[in-house]
Amino acid sequence: DVVVDIDPGAPVLRSRIRAEAERTIRLADDLIDLTSAQSGRYRYAPVELGTLLLDAMDQVYAQAQLRGVKLAERFREGQCFVLADGNLLTRAVVNLLGNAIRHSRAGQSVTMCLEFDADKREAVCTVADEGDGMEESQRRSLFASEALDLPNAGALSAPPGIVRRRGIGLLIVQA
Repeated sequence: DVVVDIDPGAPVLRSRIRAEAERTIRLADDLIDLTSAQSGRYRYAPVELGTLLLDAMDQVYAQAQLRGVKLAERFREGQCFVLADGNLLTRAVVNLLGNAIRHSRAGQSVTMCLEFDADKREAVCTVADEGDGMEESQRRSLFASEALDLPNAGALSAPPGIVRRRGIGLLIVQA
């Protein structure tokens, strides 16, 4: 079967329609994850935190490569088991890493850190980047309801890559 496009703009239109469909699917997935995270009905199970963090780093590796951002890890030796909803926790870490990568310039690094104290039963995960950071007003309004910026109807006419998803990922992290 051979497909012949009479309209020379048809491949571009198909590409834009595909990109919009994929963006819509990601948005629906985000909303499902947000609803799940906010429901409080978590599926707790023992999770090895270092493995979960490495899995999250694997999920954003291609994004980091495309932007020229280096991923690094700094984990304390040993295993650290926590009782958590592994899928939602992974999603939260992926969101944090994705934000750090998105706000870093080529050549900069994003570092995933894990420190834990088995005696105190404490674990601290940190995502550190070399980006410019946020202003105080941005930090204060980060989780305010008006920070949620859903794509608008004009998004279809915007050039690919211009529309930024913002808000839902950090709301998932907060929940």
